[in-house]
Amino acid sequence: MELAAEIDASDMQWDSEGESENVVSPMHESGTPSNFKSCSSERKAIRRTAETMVVSLMHESGTPSNYKSCSSERKAIRRTAETMVSHSTHSVKNMVDWISDEQRQAVREFGFGSILNVKGVEVDEEMLKWLVDNFDVDRRTLNVHGYCLQVTAEDVECVLGLSSRGKDIESEKRRQEMDTELERELNIRINSGEIVVEELRHSICSLHNEGLEFKVKFVLFVVGRLLAPSLDDKVSRALVAVVATEENMENLNWSKFILDNLVKSIRDRDGNGIAGCALFLMV
Repeated sequence: MELAAEIDASDMQWDSEGESENVVSPMHESGTPSNFKSCSSERKAIRRTAETMVVSLMHESGTPSNYKSCSSERKAIRRTAETMVSHSTHSVKNMVDWISDEQRQAVREFGFGSILNVKGVEVDEEMLKWLVDNFDVDRRTLNVHGYCLQVTAEDVECVLGLSSRGKDIESEKRRQEMDTELERELNIRINSGEIVVEELRHSICSLHNEGLEFKVKFVLFVVGRLLAPSLDDKVSRALVAVVATEENMENLNWSKFILDNLVKSIRDRDGNGIAGCALFLMV
């Protein structure tokens, strides 16, 4: 699936479909919008309201409005989150600009076409910190001035253009066995059970075809840099066998994977920073 518009933090919208008391559901019950334009047209009202509330509340009690007033721990988290989001979007954009037209077509064919539209995003550090602080990981809601904006895998699909249907990736990771022969065939170097994302970047830049090695490494790179980044810039070795077949690559529930990883990252965060797809929360 491809986005019908470029992914840009300033363009993305929330849905306006209300449901139960003080809960705003961002999706229609009848299904998931099939592209970005249909999402944005339905989300304008709640987006405008939420933006106004968020900006106002950022300067109220409970959220520091001045960076200098933050504790050293909050400063570290904020700086790390800001750096990660800005670096990840620019890094992916640079990769997209580098690869060939044939490789871009291959990316579209296995369902990552929307990634080709990613722009470099400059982070509003106050906004990002506020959003993380007000995200309820148990209910999966963004709490805005008494309203709870429900966040679902379908929302991730609406914003990022990646499927919210198909096989559960974490289940596939547990089911698949490590395949060292496959890793050798794909020239993937394993470092203490993980793959260094920066090494993937260098390797992709040296590939001149759109074969399986390119496809797997591109997916792993995007996961490690944008969709489910870690603080140590590594991606799980277990993903190799999951994405290395054409059938799986096109039939994985990436949106659920992204949201689950983000929720876990916020729940487990400490003074070292925030991992996960923080970009999604910003939009």
